[in-house]
Amino acid sequence: MSNDPIGSALHNVGRIARALEKLAEQHVPRNDKLSQELRQAKAIGQLTLLVGSQKLRALWQSTEPLRSETVASASPTPEPTTEPMTAPWPDYDTLSGSEVAKVLEGADESLRQQVFAYESATRGRRSILDGLGAA
Repeated sequence: MSNDPIGSALHNVGRIARALEKLAEQHVPRNDKLSQELRQAKAIGQLTLLVGSQKLRALWQSTEPLRSETVASASPTPEPTTEPMTAPWPDYDTLSGSEVAKVLEGADESLRQQVFAYESATRGRRSILDGLGAA
């Protein structure tokens, strides 16, 4: 798949235009006046696409810094801790979110708080944090 969404869209528009031309050739009786109007409409459409795509590309390129900022801000950097976090139990980091949730089903509040603090400071898995918040 192309990284150029505008180019991809234009390619698809071109495919649709060619399909419509074939359809018209097969099902519309030959008529010189109609053929001339279709050629004019096609030329106007091509010009519109050319000008529009140039403007859209310029707009797309001008928003690149904004799109990059949005991606960067969507992944906040965790605040550094003064001391390293210790996992709530020895094999905690090898477990999946659903496995941790099963262990927490019968856990006391102290362990639940440890898991919440550790998970918040490390991997931040939503399945665990949401489950702890709901309890």
